[in-house]
Amino acid sequence: MPTAELIVENVGGFAGEANCYKLSEPLKGHSYVTVLLQMAFGPQDREAAIFPAYPSGAAVRMTRLPGSYVHPEPSREWALLMAGGYEVVVPDPVVDENPAEIDEPTILESEVAKPVRVHALAKELETTSAELLETLADHGHDITSASANVTPDIADVMRDIYGKGS
Repeated sequence: MPTAELIVENVGGFAGEANCYKLSEPLKGHSYVTVLLQMAFGPQDREAAIFPAYPSGAAVRMTRLPGSYVHPEPSREWALLMAGGYEVVVPDPVVDENPAEIDEPTILESEVAKPVRVHALAKELETTSAELLETLADHGHDITSASANVTPDIADVMRDIYGKGS
């Protein structure tokens, strides 16, 4: 049975309680998903919505994936089961039997690579958004808007292509 490992609880920025999971088998090409339990709106019941996500839990895009459903009492477990038979697993806490004398340095959030908007990357690469979108398409990335985000990895590939890599 495929598994969905809980990696981030209480992901911020969603209209309800959201958790991020790493999938043992990708769902529609996505190895990470965020499952949102959204409150009822008007006559509509509550909803469990599954979105493709980055490992941080941030949504890649707000397009619901299979397994999303509306119900008076939705659950993340049921949504993931319906999405592809995923069993939710929570990793055991890691206990360090031999802790180091000095802790490893903390990586600040500002040091972690973040998604980049196409138009900002185009400006950095000294090209137009339209040309960058065309280059992205030529390299198999289906991005159609200059306001869309690209992953840090894709941004690095584009920097290399445009000769602006580090």
